[in-house]
Amino acid sequence: YCISIVNEIYKECAESNDGCIINLTDVFPFEWDKLYVIEPWHTPKEISNKVGFDCECEIVPEGERMYLFVKNDKIVEKDTGECTDFSFINDKKRTGIHLIEREKSRFKVSKSNEGDRVYYILKKYNGSKE
Repeated sequence: YCISIVNEIYKECAESNDGCIINLTDVFPFEWDKLYVIEPWHTPKEISNKVGFDCECEIVPEGERMYLFVKNDKIVEKDTGECTDFSFINDKKRTGIHLIEREKSRFKVSKSNEGDRVYYILKKYNGSKE
């Protein structure tokens, strides 16, 4: 899932130096209500408590993220993998488990240069696309 998001960033933001907007419903067109992006070292119990049901998940290894797509309190897609090209910024509690609701899945993307590497920051966006 990381590669899909990165590809969307490259596609939508290639011509922009001051950011762009991406919508995760364009990236993941299958049916889902909620997407949980879970940072490393979260236990199955912590994940299950956050999603509200037993996710039958494994601990998220160091350097990886888990992407957990949920519809009607059931997992419809799940994957874990490395992802170092971007981060989601959550303005509220910094729990390491990001909840993204389908109807609020638009993000403002901004570039950050870290040495010779470009890194992207995704922040929830509720405005209109211009």
